[in-house]
Amino acid sequence: MTPIQLPRDPIAPAGPRSSPGPWRVRFVQTADRPGVRWVLVLYVPVALAYLLWLAFAVRWTAWSGPVMFTVISADVLTNIAFLWMTRTILVPIHRPSSLDRIVDVLITTRNEPIPVVEQTIRGALAVRGIRDVLVLDDGDRPELAVLAGRLGAIHLARRESVDAKAGNLNFGLRHTDAEFLMILDADHVPQPQFLERTLGYLDDPSIAVVQTPQAYYNESFLFRRGWSANDMFYNCIQPAKNRSNAAFFVGTSAVLRRRAIDAVGGFATTTATEDIHTALRMHARGWGSVFVPEVLAAGLEVESLRELYQQRRRWAAGSMGLLLRSSDSPLWTRGLTLAQRVSYTSSMLGHQQGTQRLAVQLLPIACTLTLTAPFTGRPVVFLAITIAFVAVNWSSVWMHARGTFHPLHTEGSQLATCFSNIAGLFSAFMPHERFRPTRKNARRDEHSFVKVALWGIVALALAALIRDASIFLGRGGPAEPLAIGCAIFITLNLLVLLDFLLPLRAYERRAAAGDATPARRISTRPHPVAIATLVVPLLLAGGAAVAPAAISVERHFPAPRSSPVQAAGHHALDLSNLERPPAPAGPTCGRIGDGFGPRLVVLGEPYRSCDRFPAAAIPNAPGARPIIG
Repeated sequence: MTPIQLPRDPIAPAGPRSSPGPWRVRFVQTADRPGVRWVLVLYVPVALAYLLWLAFAVRWTAWSGPVMFTVISADVLTNIAFLWMTRTILVPIHRPSSLDRIVDVLITTRNEPIPVVEQTIRGALAVRGIRDVLVLDDGDRPELAVLAGRLGAIHLARRESVDAKAGNLNFGLRHTDAEFLMILDADHVPQPQFLERTLGYLDDPSIAVVQTPQAYYNESFLFRRGWSANDMFYNCIQPAKNRSNAAFFVGTSAVLRRRAIDAVGGFATTTATEDIHTALRMHARGWGSVFVPEVLAAGLEVESLRELYQQRRRWAAGSMGLLLRSSDSPLWTRGLTLAQRVSYTSSMLGHQQGTQRLAVQLLPIACTLTLTAPFTGRPVVFLAITIAFVAVNWSSVWMHARGTFHPLHTEGSQLATCFSNIAGLFSAFMPHERFRPTRKNARRDEHSFVKVALWGIVALALAALIRDASIFLGRGGPAEPLAIGCAIFITLNLLVLLDFLLPLRAYERRAAAGDATPARRISTRPHPVAIATLVVPLLLAGGAAVAPAAISVERHFPAPRSSPVQAAGHHALDLSNLERPPAPAGPTCGRIGDGFGPRLVVLGEPYRSCDRFPAAAIPNAPGARPIIG
């Protein structure tokens, strides 16, 4: 396949300037399923035709009509942006590095457990080609200073912890003159070959950021067999952004050019997401970025629903504040191409997908309880066309997601962020609000209002189904078609919601029991609640169907196909040099059968271990493929 070289001409005076003919990063396009190139072409006219039909079918005089049209329109626009952005996946061709550049490592920390930070410091010191490791301690902990000195790192503590992580990084900039900076969060342990696999791309004088995926080595409810909540972003979206020079810095596991950081005034401090904000400023000034889909560091994923809420609220607040309030917004800042504007805007609006999913959950429930139909005409026609369009939506996303989309897991994980999305939207207009870092020692089963609220939605949905059943059995006349239609959509929504809540409940129960019970076997029996939510609407509709065996508390799906990055010279994660850090509070074993463990693939086979890192090394060979997330 012919390599692709994208133009990277800085357009701002502060951008990099070089003599004609410097080396440039080149990319290869990964192989796709047949027909992927036609998905967007076919989807756009179908979606526009559906919206046009919907505009005439909506009951505009009822409250539910405009709400339904707005929710569906937002979903269609989001889907079009996703399909356009991911129409091709580009992977950079590896360029070896002689490691003759000056590179310092900046590790940011505030309140993470000392053993977690120690593991990161040890991993950073083992990276070949680094000069100094700077531990930027916003907590000013004497024990961490002693540890850093003992290991050979430099401990730096601020007197005033202003501007959160961005301020900490800017503080670190004042204590280093390195040409390049490797940025790590306190829990992300790098591999010794990190610079060997990334530094070569910075031979291109226009590249400011080389970003690698965030991968995790602990157990989390965000992992399922063959799927992770982060798979789509790091296996599909970020590599696709290489095409439009819009892959952005995610705060860790990256190498940045110091001159590019200085050109934009340091790390951005005016939003809660300094990573994407700083990357946007760099792109607006004409700098380039490269996303390398090769796992070179591993960290800790959130282990409780409460911490997920706090983390995603911070992300939503930062992204929406940058989009709606900042002078650097991609909607109006100068210097970005049209493709970059669309890419950044789509990523920021992605932090409101949970809000849209919540509206989808509540709309049919509200229509049932108020007996307010959002549409006119024959209900059978409306249901048939709308369900067909939902199938088209999911199919198009599945094609472009390259094996990272699951209709239940993906939708459920997005729904779980709905309250953090809403809170983040309000927080976006509170620039002085402080956000705490994600806790690395949180209890899995700690109380969260999000869990209570989600189970409350389940209760409302069941109450709505009972009302639908009473209308149907009582021959409710004109309300009967509405009851049947709402029951069908409530059932589909319940499957998505329970697919998240039931595994979460099993995950928390095992933690509460101290993980003393054996891991449960993979279940092929449908869960009773899932059966109930299927049978009720099927009886109402007068149809017959067989409940699929896949609907259960624990499901087994085949391992997904890894992104074909080996063609560009990328290899697998090698964990041989790392020690096992002490486990945080709560069990962290990822055992075969539980579906929550960290996922690495060795020669195509899934690997899970009760240890933080396996005792044996994962072969760093072309046949070994990482599963990101």
